[in-house]
Formats: sequence, structure tokens, C-alpha cells
Amino acid sequence: MRIFLAVIFSVFLCSKSYAYLQPVDTTRAQLFEIIHNSSSDSLISNAYIELGIHYRYASTDSLYKYAELGYNLANKRPINYLAARASFYMSSANFLRGNYDQALSNSQTGLTYLTDATDTLSIRVKADLYQAEGTAFGSLGSYDLSLEKFFIALNIAEMMGFELHSRVTRSNIGVIYQRLEWYERALEVFLQLETEIDETSPVFVIIPVNLGLTYYELGDFEKAKEHLHHVLTLTGAVYSRAFGISHYKLGQIYTQEQNFDDAISAFEASIEVFKKLNNQLETVQSLNGLAKVYIELDNYPTALKFATQGYEISSRFNALPQTTETLQNLYIIAKALGKPTEALSYHEEYKLLADSMLSAKVNLSSAKMETEYNYKKREQELLLAQQKTQLINETTIREQRALLAGIVVALIFSVITLITLYRNYKQKRESNYLLSLRINQQNYQRFLVFF
Repeated sequence: MRIFLAVIFSVFLCSKSYAYLQPVDTTRAQLFEIIHNSSSDSLISNAYIELGIHYRYASTDSLYKYAELGYNLANKRPINYLAARASFYMSSANFLRGNYDQALSNSQTGLTYLTDATDTLSIRVKADLYQAEGTAFGSLGSYDLSLEKFFIALNIAEMMGFELHSRVTRSNIGVIYQRLEWYERALEVFLQLETEIDETSPVFVIIPVNLGLTYYELGDFEKAKEHLHHVLTLTGAVYSRAFGISHYKLGQIYTQEQNFDDAISAFEASIEVFKKLNNQLETVQSLNGLAKVYIELDNYPTALKFATQGYEISSRFNALPQTTETLQNLYIIAKALGKPTEALSYHEEYKLLADSMLSAKVNLSSAKMETEYNYKKREQELLLAQQKTQLINETTIREQRALLAGIVVALIFSVITLITLYRNYKQKRESNYLLSLRINQQNYQRFLVFF
């Protein structure tokens, strides 16, 4: 069963656009005004990108449309930072729609604009694009390449002190551990992040949703439900995809617990979310979930309706796991409805895809071994980078402390010197005053003698 790449890109996008979570019509009007009236390509391109972010939670199509308009304008000159930033949001939109190949292409294009970037804003976008690239590779099953990109992003975040990026990247790495079935390692990552991220953080959702998915894979359904229900208590459009994932996974749990009414409600809720996001591949998985519930209930006509919808969508996308699961459902339904010819056709197609799935599993096993080796290597590299950064920080702190100590000593010495000078001045003044008194007294005595 395919495991979701849980919120590893959409949540990061939310953290980047947190200032725009609330739809403000006046601000949108101002952006349109810039687009229609400005003569600056930079301002217009940036306005298109910001406009896409405003519409992000209403429509991924709008996000892509405005980001693409911003990209086309920035690419003409080119304005490297804006072209790269627009590429990131185009990649985000494609990922959310399930177009993983195109999402990868967008992120790789964006990185070409930042080859020689040195300013903080560009480097931050560079980290975003490596995140996007890693997410796309992970969705396409290239886990080794996914981890490679995530570790690059993490190294940038650690070196530049991008705390939010660092935490989201570590969560992304934990999700890849899930995909590689390293569940204990993934759980360790998410539990550590739970101690670091406050519930008020815009990326807090990565904690309960990923803990829920990990506990599900470990077979601890009670803890899985606890965390997934926690996701559903959160508010805001920023969490929309997380809601869909949580409903879907709860539907799977309820199905295994034979709580079919709640399973149906959960799957229907997830479909509603994924359709709003225009994410058709994840919609298919929920349709397959509904088909399985109705098969369990012996309601084969209704099961056929959902399985057929899922098959139509998954066939268009050549989505191997989803299509295989759909064909398995269709075979069971056709057989139960007394349609042997259709059942045989579905079974034969299923067998062809199942062979490909077997090859994919073999490839996954091989990828796990290779990734395990490279993981240890990259983890060591990251540790060395973190130690280097820590050493630089400690050296800087020591130098600052030494400088501060020098300044304090200089101040103390200056104060002591000033006090000494003042006392000497005061003593000299007193001496001069006493001397003047003696002179005046002598003169006065002379004056008495004279008269």
C-alpha cells in the first residue's frame, strides 16, 4: 500500500507565505493595481507571485497561473531571484496537483538562476528549491536522490541559521524514512521535532500528521488516531492537505476496525479536500478506500461506482500503485456481480501491473540498501558541518567575550584613571587654597605691622 508523502511540501510552502494566510481584498487590489499601472518588470513580476500566494489556498490552479506569469516576466530580463522564487511556487502547485515530474522540472529550473547567489534572500529560496526537488524525487520513488537534496537543504539551513527551514527539512527526511520503512528512525525524528515546535508555529501540523502516519505503520492505531484527530482540531486553510491526509488515514484505520460508517465519512471528507486541491492521485486513493468499504458491506454496485471513478483517473496518470489497487477492487466486484469476462480482463491487467509492482519492490529493496549506505555518509557530513558551524559560533562567542572583557577592563581603567586624576586635582586645589590662605594671612600680618 502506497504511503503518503505527508505534508512535506505544502507545509513548507505555508511557512514561506504565512503573512498571506488571511485573504485581504485591499492587498489583492493593490497587487492588481501594480500589475496594471507599474512600468517596472520587477514590481509586476513580484506582484504576480504574491497574487498567486494570496489565491494559494483557494485554488492551486490560481497559484500556478500567477506564479507562471511572474516567472515569464522575470525570465525575460532575467531577474534571477524572482525567476527562482516563481519556479518554487510553480513546483509547489504541480506537487499539490500530483504532477510530480513537472514539479521536479520547475524546481530544477529555479536552481539554475541561483548558481552564484550570495545574498540571504536568494540563498533562502535556494534552500526552498532543494526542498522542492527532494519532495518531487521522493514522490517519484527516487529516495536516495530525495535524501541527497534534503541534506543539501538542511546543510544550507544549518549554516545560515534558517531555523524554520531546518525543522521542516528534518521532517521531510523523516517522511523519506517512512517510505523506506525505517519507521523507528522516522518516529525518533518526529518525536524530537515535537519538543522543538510550538503549536502556534505555522508548520506545527507536520508533527501530529507525521506521528499519526508513523504510528499507523507501526500498528499502533490508538496513538495514530490520537494524532490524526489532533490535526483535525487545527484551523486555517494552511492545513487543508493535512486534513485530507488525516481523513484518508483514519478511513483506513476505521476500515480495519470494521467501523464502516466512520470509514465512509472519513474517506468522503478526504475526497472533498483533495478535489478542492485538484490533487487527483490522492483522490484516487480515497476512492479506492470507499470501494473497499462497500465491498466489505457487499454493496457491489456502489463499490463499482467508486472503483470505476478511481480507474479512470489513475489510468490517465499512469499511476502504478493506484491503478493496481483499483484493478484489484474491480476484479473482486466483477466476480461478485457474476461478470466473469470483465473479471478475467481486470485480473489479467492486474497481473501485468503486479509484475511491475514486484519489480518496483525489488528496486525499493535495492534503493533501501543503497540509501542506508549513503545516509550514513551524508549524516556524517552533516554532523561535521554542524560541528564546524558550532566551532565557528563558539570561536565568535569567545572573541566577542574577549573583546567585551577588554572593553570592560578599559572602562574600569579609564574610571580609575579619572578618579585618580580627580582626586589629584582636588588635593592640588585644596593645597593651593591652603597656600593662598597662608599668603593672605602673612600679608594681613604685614599690614598690621605697617600700620
